[in-house]
Amino acid sequence: MKNLLKVMASGLLLFALSACSTDGSDYAFTTKPNERVGLALPDETRVRINAGTGLDYNVKKFDRELSIEGEAFFQVANQSASFTIETANGKVFVPRSAEVNVWSRGDILEVSVFGGNAEIRTKGNKVIKSLTMGR
Repeated sequence: MKNLLKVMASGLLLFALSACSTDGSDYAFTTKPNERVGLALPDETRVRINAGTGLDYNVKKFDRELSIEGEAFFQVANQSASFTIETANGKVFVPRSAEVNVWSRGDILEVSVFGGNAEIRTKGNKVIKSLTMGR
């Protein structure tokens, strides 16, 4: 029953956020202060969005790319395509599956890897740092 409620809540959240877009393709959401939201993306990636965080991606053409401003924890689903989290301070590139926390505010970008691996890249896709769990 608890899992059913989580799925229903995710579905309602997706509906509410899709309904807010002007053309039905952009999904843009910002959590309020002291609010945390869990979300399942179309590729089965799970995201926990922290308070005061904005998240944006294209619903109609989800290509495993999204952008955030703030903090979110990603459990990236294992797919053949890579997953990219874009921030104002660079990109976090996940080649396959991983568990990563991304914090980006002002001119600071912090990335923690809890499973798998990830890369921090410039906006031009130059690799700045490769990260692996525990390193």
